[in-house]
Amino acid sequence: MAARPRRSQVQFVQYRLLAKPINEHHPAIKDVVANCFIATSCESRAVDISSRHFEDHHWEVVAITRQPSFVEREDYLDDPEWLDWFDQAAEHGECFALDRWPSDGADIHVIAASDTEATAAQEDVREAEPQR
Repeated sequence: MAARPRRSQVQFVQYRLLAKPINEHHPAIKDVVANCFIATSCESRAVDISSRHFEDHHWEVVAITRQPSFVEREDYLDDPEWLDWFDQAAEHGECFALDRWPSDGADIHVIAASDTEATAAQEDVREAEPQR
C-alpha cells in the first residue's frame, strides 16, 4: 500500500455538475457545486480522481469552476465544516462535498469521503446552510 501524502499535499478543485438521466436524483436536482479535496501532489490526478467519481455516480461535469490548487489545513481553521472536509481527505484520500439545489428550491448537502485505495464510500446527508 502506498504511503499517504502529507497533509500539505491536498488539492482542492471545484466543479459545477448536473445529474445525468440515470442518476437517482434526476430530475429533482437542478444544479450542483462540488467541492473536492483530493490527497495527491499532482493537479491532473486530482482532476482524474474527481472526474472518475462523478462518472461513477452519474454526474455530468459542466465546468471546473476552480482549478486544482494546494490547500493547507490552516486555510480552514475558521470554518469547521470545510476543515472537516479537508481532514476527511487527508485521512481517507478524498472528500466530495456536494451542494445540491433541488427543483423545489431547498438546499441539500451531501458529503462522500472515500479512500482512493478502497471502493467503499461514506455518505452523510443533511440539510445545508445557505452557501456563502
